[in-house]
Amino acid sequence: MDTDTTSYKKLSSIRGVERIHANFEVKVNANGAVKQTDEKSGEIAQADTVSSESPSQPASDPYTYGLEQINAPETWSEFGTQGQGSRIAVLDTGIDVDHPDLDLRNEDPGNSTYPGGWAEFDSSGNQVADSEPRDTDSHGTHVSGTVAGGDASGTAIGVAPETELMHGLVLPSGFGTFAQIVGGMEWAVENDADVISMSLGSVGYDDSWTQPVRNAEDMGVLVVAASGNSEEGTSGSPGNVYDSLSVGASNSSMGIAD
Repeated sequence: MDTDTTSYKKLSSIRGVERIHANFEVKVNANGAVKQTDEKSGEIAQADTVSSESPSQPASDPYTYGLEQINAPETWSEFGTQGQGSRIAVLDTGIDVDHPDLDLRNEDPGNSTYPGGWAEFDSSGNQVADSEPRDTDSHGTHVSGTVAGGDASGTAIGVAPETELMHGLVLPSGFGTFAQIVGGMEWAVENDADVISMSLGSVGYDDSWTQPVRNAEDMGVLVVAASGNSEEGTSGSPGNVYDSLSVGASNSSMGIAD
């Protein structure tokens, strides 16, 4: 809303309005951390995300250490699946569709979002028309690889390389808003995603995220979010919303990432 035109008090008096909060900013900074600014207090909370720079890995190793630590290869073998039949929506900074290990969902070559599974959102949460797939920061390509990357390089990098991958650009150039992310969540639910993956958040508990997460879960969509990654003993929102599945980062020594 435009506060120069009307007041919070007037908006809150409208029937059906249950709550009002700032459309706060979310951003990815240069070292791979996500910051969230509260417009009312000016306070900034920070939570590290997975770095866009992958640790060095011997070329002869068939899997990244991350896949080995979570027993992905054993799981693929035991259950005979690498994500076939599932659809995962990553919400982040965008995706490089020319990356040899990544493919977006492909349905209609005549569609403007071809190869499919792509959407971009503005700061108010509205979908941007005629947007073309791209990455504005590199972080989105990295986390998409963690989710669904293949092994074209000779090393398997993704947990579910056979899934149908979607990507919602909600943090252009690393900056976005609460409404932008919720717009991406709505798009993912409406397009039959089974999972929403969000490597973003703020330190501590913020109940602004609770209803969007619960709404997605009520529609049968699993919400996976970063636990915070600010150091051992911390957590972040929406990863610490009770209904979401929270995931943290580990290092090559199996310790908690600093």
